[in-house]
Amino acid sequence: MSSKPCCSHFEKRPVAIVGIAADLPSGTHSEHNLDYRDFFNFLLNKNEAHEEIPKERPYVESSTTKAYEQLSAMRGTFLKDIDSFDHVEFGISAEEARGMALSTKKLLEASFLALLDAGIDYRGRNVGWYASGTAHDVFSISDTDEQEPRGAFASIPCICDEISRHLDLRGPCVPIDASCNSSLTALHLAVQALRAGECGAAVVAGCRLHPRMTDFLQRSPGPFAIPGTRDKIFEAESEEFALGEGTVAIVLKPYDDAIRDGDYIYGNILGTGINASGSAFDGEDHISVRVDAVRRAYDGIDCQPQDVDYVERHGTGTASGHPNETDWIGQVFGRDSELLIGSVAGNIGHLGNAAFLASLCKVCAILEGGVVPPTLNLANRDPAVQWENYKLRVPREPTSIKARSPSGKLTISMSSSGIGGTNGHVVVQSASAQGADPMDVQATHHPTLLMAGGLTSRSAGAIAGALNKLAASHPDQSAAFSTISGRCTRQMAWRTFTVTHPEKQASPRFLTPVLSARVKPPVVFVFPGQGPQHINMGRQLAKRFPIFYNTIAELDECHRNVTGGSLVEQVGLFSDSVTAQALPPVWSVSVIFPSMVMVQIALFELLRSLGLRPNVLVGHSAGETSLLYASGAGPKAMAMEIAITQGRAVAAVEQANGAMAALGCNAADGRAIIHLACSAEERGTLDLAGFNAPDAIAISGHAHLVDKAVAIAASRGIFARRLQTGVAVHSALMELCQDEYRTQLANVFARYPGDHNPVITTYSTATGTLLERFTPDYFWRNFRDPVQFTQAFTSIVQAYPNAAHVEISPHPVLSPYMQQMGAPTVTCPMRRCRQPDAYQEETDLLTCLGHLVVAGNNDINFHALNGQNGITRTIAFPRYPFAKGLDASLPPSPPESPRDELKGVIMQSLNVDPGQFRDDAPLTSYGLDSLSAGRLAFTLRPFLTISSMELLGSISLTDIQHRIDVEKRVQTEGSPKVSSKVTYFQWDGVHKPGQTVLRLVDNGETPLIVIHGASGSPLPFVAIQEKFNSSLWALQTTPETPLYPLEAFCRHYYEQIKLAQPEGPYRLGAFCASTIMATMIAKMMEDNGDQVAQLCYIDHSPLLWVSPLIAPDEQAMELRSAGPDMIRRLLASMLALYRADPSPSRHRAAQDWQDAADGLEAPEHVKGWWNTFTNLHVGVYEFIFSLLPEGQQPTIPALQEALLQWMRSVKAPMTVFVALKGYIAFIAEERRAGWEQYGIERVSPDAQIITVTGGHFQVLESPEFIETAQAGWTA
Repeated sequence: MSSKPCCSHFEKRPVAIVGIAADLPSGTHSEHNLDYRDFFNFLLNKNEAHEEIPKERPYVESSTTKAYEQLSAMRGTFLKDIDSFDHVEFGISAEEARGMALSTKKLLEASFLALLDAGIDYRGRNVGWYASGTAHDVFSISDTDEQEPRGAFASIPCICDEISRHLDLRGPCVPIDASCNSSLTALHLAVQALRAGECGAAVVAGCRLHPRMTDFLQRSPGPFAIPGTRDKIFEAESEEFALGEGTVAIVLKPYDDAIRDGDYIYGNILGTGINASGSAFDGEDHISVRVDAVRRAYDGIDCQPQDVDYVERHGTGTASGHPNETDWIGQVFGRDSELLIGSVAGNIGHLGNAAFLASLCKVCAILEGGVVPPTLNLANRDPAVQWENYKLRVPREPTSIKARSPSGKLTISMSSSGIGGTNGHVVVQSASAQGADPMDVQATHHPTLLMAGGLTSRSAGAIAGALNKLAASHPDQSAAFSTISGRCTRQMAWRTFTVTHPEKQASPRFLTPVLSARVKPPVVFVFPGQGPQHINMGRQLAKRFPIFYNTIAELDECHRNVTGGSLVEQVGLFSDSVTAQALPPVWSVSVIFPSMVMVQIALFELLRSLGLRPNVLVGHSAGETSLLYASGAGPKAMAMEIAITQGRAVAAVEQANGAMAALGCNAADGRAIIHLACSAEERGTLDLAGFNAPDAIAISGHAHLVDKAVAIAASRGIFARRLQTGVAVHSALMELCQDEYRTQLANVFARYPGDHNPVITTYSTATGTLLERFTPDYFWRNFRDPVQFTQAFTSIVQAYPNAAHVEISPHPVLSPYMQQMGAPTVTCPMRRCRQPDAYQEETDLLTCLGHLVVAGNNDINFHALNGQNGITRTIAFPRYPFAKGLDASLPPSPPESPRDELKGVIMQSLNVDPGQFRDDAPLTSYGLDSLSAGRLAFTLRPFLTISSMELLGSISLTDIQHRIDVEKRVQTEGSPKVSSKVTYFQWDGVHKPGQTVLRLVDNGETPLIVIHGASGSPLPFVAIQEKFNSSLWALQTTPETPLYPLEAFCRHYYEQIKLAQPEGPYRLGAFCASTIMATMIAKMMEDNGDQVAQLCYIDHSPLLWVSPLIAPDEQAMELRSAGPDMIRRLLASMLALYRADPSPSRHRAAQDWQDAADGLEAPEHVKGWWNTFTNLHVGVYEFIFSLLPEGQQPTIPALQEALLQWMRSVKAPMTVFVALKGYIAFIAEERRAGWEQYGIERVSPDAQIITVTGGHFQVLESPEFIETAQAGWTA
């Protein structure tokens, strides 16, 4: 049998190093160990880590006198804090952590960090682990204790088992023990496994620790050097070497895969070779064996030993081996020109089974920068080496090198050997030039998506904070940060994100980290029908993403070929065409259907190009046309032709005066309403058109019957709104076009023959079940029969309970229904805005992707998203925030004293990390503001009564505890406790479910009864109750409060007030958006003969509903109600106030509101507020429109005059508080004239106008409000 190694070209394909993590000794030069980047700077600066054995090592002080004398004369290189380990971050119990070997902990941490650096999705994947550690260390520090849970946890094989278990690696898991050659052997086996396809990526790691005294005291009788002071690899008469400690882990991938995935490549491994010396332990035979390892490494690669640019030596550890190793390197690699040779051992000593990987760190840094660091401890070259003969030179200063290879790539050879006779060699080459080469887009001046993640919520939050600072200080690197952070986050259990804006200087706020799904959730794409279309849809995405633009152009060309006209050029869709014809408020279906197919398919193609591919598809009504292409059942052109055909055929129905409406009721109630609307004297058609959710249906038919049904529903308190369409699809009116529809659809299918079966799981909303085939007959049923969205989507939720749902639409219209039916994650990548900024669609797309990553999707291609082919590492990324040495992971102990309980309550209320809280620090230093102070005051009621104003002073936990102690002492000494003159509202024991009137301060006087804004929450008034001496009541919505119509809402409040205070006079106050409700309640009281002595408007006025701030838009004028656009504008105006306020609490609340409005995850109470907000504003505008004389066309002046006349019918004296930085500040200056007092002077010239300095939310806290609201009403 031949002894020559056998290799194939396939086996020698390059393997890329894509991740590195190092923990190497720094000696006295730093308080911390060295990571990869620090290590190379350490080498360039000619530093060395040799030092005395640290006295913290347990064997130093416990050693005998003789041993201590020997130890004190020795030096080595040592890691700091080798016993520190953040076991909580890895989900390891303290008990289990105590039983793990020290090197197991180090290897776990290093492997995790290397995988993090690589940015690959490794959990549950075919990733191998090849490594070596010192498993015996846990037994050697002290005698074993039979009670300690060590067992197999510290055995050599179980080091691998522990690592693979905690990192969830599913590839080969191989422990290596080849002494000093262990990590090179591990590398060789990993490379072979990758080339053979046994795993897709591999971690190679090594760890060397010296927890045993015998490591230093051993004396070998053979030819080995002894542990001494430092390594002098090339020095004459070198008889010693320094033991060292260190941990290194690297991640390997096949080079082609690394290029495909856009990985950062530190270097490529071209060849590896290992063998054993057998009986040739020393001398010429031993040299020939080591040379054979070199030949094995070079066999089959396109490179020769003479082509290398540098050789990194291992250092044999033998007195005679040093010159022998250098000589045989000269023989093999020698050439006519100079050859650089060096070793890292002079800097960090001999790291045993981690030595090769430490050298590889140095080599990778050389490949990156083209500079060879100096080799240390070389005063006199060893004369036994033939330096001049082989033209060898050891650099003693940083030395630049250039590649000998025509490719321009540096090539480096590395040798290694083990004390037991194993040998190895590796050939490494630099990668091609990498960087952020532009692909289709350049993200520098666009919004970017920043992800942050950690193994725990704490670390995810810490990374988010660090990334925020980094992005703010380097805005030009936002695209690189987005790519790196996105790749890293997909490994993490806890995730969060934010979207940066290129024109906003303020740092964006990351959302609160959430626990992501361990297994990637299925993705469901949902395609809605007509309704979400708008003139601006897709314009920004077409400018930013070529694939979106190209898809639009392709489909528009199809439209031109079929119809002779272009939607882009003639209508102005997806472009800024100035020659386009203006569209009417209600578009023709000949425009709606094709334009929706265009935007949906373009969005589908864009998401696919970014790595997001659906597992399940479902369409709603006309949305199933786009589904034909998305499901793989037909080409894009076919879907476009079907949409055009549908628009042509259904045009006949447009002449039938049809309409559609959405009702917030179940099917039974809907049928009852239809029955009432279709009385005997009424002629026409009215049908149930769709089942959108258990309590949401659609009706369709003749317009006069639809309007009548809407009125009937509204009178019953049922949400009802006419839709923006003139075609009554899904009704009997469709029979008018059946023959034409079927004929033209059959012609389209004839032009595109085939089975047209979906290749992706697709649900039908025509049948409510799985869709097997698209046919002309199916598309007729799709338009004629009721939409079975409830049945289809319920089936999806049952089959895919953890799925993430994406609404493929220019605006979310089905998202609320999906959430109602139990979808855990719902998002939409586009949103309609009345006045979108220049980056609105990009921001919405990135927000959608962020939510999907947080939900557990790891497929987003951040390279494609940010227009990069690779990764740049010009700026160091934040280090992973391990909490080493802390026991924060342990479950909190129960409070040992009332002070501990008090402290816990305060920290929880302020959301402060226990490690950052100081008892003597003012609570305001932890972000306490007026809003949170009011809440904290209530939280502290079990301990003491304290006002929010006192909390906003310089009071600390120590001060609060002192007050509690004084009060207890006074009570103990028998002093009578003075009862408070004022009875305050307390949540505990006073607030009851269904309680509408909250008596915040009750002095028995005529109370000021204040009404919340449009959210239904009394919290703003709760926070100020301690400032009142007179009585203060607040109203709040409850489950029993009717939210629609407005008269029913106000009547409910009126009745509750009359129950609480049967007789007048009454005093009413209205904060923000409740002013029109307070006015209506005042009118009800006056109509009942009661006196309203005071009507306060707090930074608002009913007239603001028709002011330049938020005047009704065209959609509202058409609907005579607040349409979806109007609701969004109203929300935007409110959130602008929240975000302008300095309170972090309100900033968080604003984000929660936005999430609730977008159909995303939000606190349950915020979802309730959003529901109240929406219904009340629909009611408000319907009421305002109802004030117009019959037959009068709605205009802004007409609405203003009608509202003025109604307000003048109220006799109550009016007081208005105007905040200079409140709503008035959000009216453009050129339109502000006449609205400085919110128009109240036009209603009542005698009204009291009070100006307050500050913002909207500061009005309630202002002395002007407190004093005026109480004037004349104190006890």
